[in-house]
Amino acid sequence: MESFQLIAVFIILGLTFLFFVKEWLSPDLVSLAAFALCIICQMLSAKDVAAVFQNSAPLTIGAMFILSASLTRTGIINWLAQVFQRLAGKSELRALAILALIVLPLSACINNTPLVVVFLPIVIGFARSSEVKASRLLMPLSFFAILGGTITLFGTSTNILVSGVAAESGMKPFSIFEIAPLGLIYAIIGTLYLFTVGRRLLPDRPTLATLLPAGDARDFLSTAKVTAKSPLIGKALAETDLWKNKAFRLFYLVRAGQRVDTAALGEEVLMAGDTIVLKASSRGVSQIAESGGLSFEKGSDPAKGGRVKIAEAMIGPRSNFAGKKLADLHLLQQHAVVVVALHRKGVNLGEEELGQMTLNFGDALLIEAPAANLERFQALQEDLIFLNSEVERPFRQHKAPLAVAIVAAVVILAAFGVPILSVAIVGAVAAMVLGCVDPREAYDSVEWPILFIIFGMLGLGQAMENTGAARLVAESTAAWLSPFGPIAVLAVIYLLATTLTETITNNAVAILMTPLAISIAAGMGVDPRPFVVAIMFGASASFATPIGYQTNTYVFTAGGYRFMDFVKVGLPLNVVLWITAVIFIPVFWPF
Repeated sequence: MESFQLIAVFIILGLTFLFFVKEWLSPDLVSLAAFALCIICQMLSAKDVAAVFQNSAPLTIGAMFILSASLTRTGIINWLAQVFQRLAGKSELRALAILALIVLPLSACINNTPLVVVFLPIVIGFARSSEVKASRLLMPLSFFAILGGTITLFGTSTNILVSGVAAESGMKPFSIFEIAPLGLIYAIIGTLYLFTVGRRLLPDRPTLATLLPAGDARDFLSTAKVTAKSPLIGKALAETDLWKNKAFRLFYLVRAGQRVDTAALGEEVLMAGDTIVLKASSRGVSQIAESGGLSFEKGSDPAKGGRVKIAEAMIGPRSNFAGKKLADLHLLQQHAVVVVALHRKGVNLGEEELGQMTLNFGDALLIEAPAANLERFQALQEDLIFLNSEVERPFRQHKAPLAVAIVAAVVILAAFGVPILSVAIVGAVAAMVLGCVDPREAYDSVEWPILFIIFGMLGLGQAMENTGAARLVAESTAAWLSPFGPIAVLAVIYLLATTLTETITNNAVAILMTPLAISIAAGMGVDPRPFVVAIMFGASASFATPIGYQTNTYVFTAGGYRFMDFVKVGLPLNVVLWITAVIFIPVFWPF
C-alpha cells in the first residue's frame, strides 16, 4: 500500500503541474481535484483534511483582501490614482517616477491586485491624453506592484503563505518587516532597471482600440422609422441591407413605444411604424435614406444625434462572462450593447472572427453602444474591469479616515508582535462594522480561487509528507547539492522557485517547495531560514511571463502586449534579482 501511495502521489503531482501549464482546467479546480485524489487514495486522514482547513495562512490572506477592499471602496486608492494623473504631466519618465512613488509603498501594505485594477483605467487615460503608448506604462505598473509586495509580509499572499507553512513546520514565524531590508533592495534595483535598461526594452504596442477606424464615422446614433409603404415590411432584419452592411450597427427595435427584446434580433420581422435605433456615418445615413422605406426622425442627423460610445472592458477572474460563449450572453438583446472586437494573448480579433469564442479571464472586449445604454451596462457589470470607464461607482469618502486608521493599526500591531491572523481578522471585521466596506462587498473582494488553490495544494503537500515523497525528494536533492555548499543550494532553490512561478501559480510553488527547502536544510545541517526566504522572493518576484502573476495577466491584455514582450523585459530583471538574492540573503539570514 505504501509503495502504491508513493507512486500515486508523484503521478498526482505530475498531472497537477501538467494541468497548470496546459491550462486545461482552472488552477483552483486542478488544486482541489489533486486534494480529492489524495483523499481517495487514502493518503490523507480525516484529521489531515481538517488540519488543512485550519491553516492560518489562507484565513489571513482572506482578511487582507477585505482590508484592501476597504481602501478601494472608500476611495483612497482612487484618490492616489487621481494624484498620479495630476502630477504625471505629459512626460513618460515623470509618469514612471510618480507610479513608483505611489505604487511601491502602497503595495507593501495591501494586496496589489486591486491596486493595479484601480490604476489601469487611470494610466490608460493618461496614455491617451499624453500620446504615450499604454504599453510603455502598464508593464512597469505591474512590476512596481510586485516589487512593493516583497517589502513586507503583508505585501503579497505568497509571503503570508510561505511564513505560515514555515511556522507549521516548526520554524519561528516571520515578523511583518523581517524581509524589508531585502525587499527594499529589490525595489531600488527593480526601479533603476525599469528607468534604464527596462525602459529601452518596453514596446510601443497598440491596444485593442486601434481596431477602430479613424475619423468620426462611428460616433453618432440615428433613429429610422419604417414607413407605411416600406419594402422592408414583412422581412426579418437579418434579410435586410441594414443587417448585412457593416457600415451600420443595429442596437434595438422600438414598436408602439416599447423596446422589442428578442433572443435573436435578426429574426424580428419588421412592421410599419417600427423604429430602428442604429449607428451610421453621414454617408451611411444618406445610403439608407436613398434606398427608400425608412424615414429618419428629427434629430437623427449624425451632426445632431446622440453619441455612440466605445468602452474597453476586461474580464476578471470572478466575472460571470468567463467560460461562456459570447453569443450566449445576448448582450445586444438584453443590454443593447455590441462587442465589436476582442483582445486575447497579444492578438486583436475583429467582430467577424468572434463567432462562438468562449471568453476567458484576461480577455479584453471592445464594447460599442449608445451612451445611455453603455452607462447602464457599466453600472450593472461590477465584475468587468472597464479600462476607459467614465462611470464611477460612488465612494464612501467620509469613511476613508477610518479605513486608513484600521489598516495602519493592523500593520503597527503586527509589527509589535501581535499575531498577524488575529489583527487581520479583527481589522477586517472592524472595516465591515464601521461601514468602510459592506459584507457583500467584503465577500466579493476575497479572491476565492486563490484560497481554493492554497487549500488544494496544502492537501497535496501534506500527502507528500505522509507518503514519504517529500522526504525522498529532499534527501535526494540534499545528497546531490550538498557538495556544492549552502550558497549553491540557495541559488538552485531560488532559481527553481522563480522558474516554476513563471509557468504555474506562485502559491502552489510556495506551498510545495517550502517544506522541501526546510527538509533539505535539515539534511545539510544548516539554518532553513535563508532557503525559505529564497522561496518567498523567488515565488513573488515573477516578471518573465504574463501568466506567472495575476497583475501581469491584467496588464498583458490592457496594454496590448505579446507574450515575448514580458520575456524581453522581465527575464533580465529575474536574472538580476536572482543574483541579488544569492548575494544578500546570506548577509541578512546567515546559514
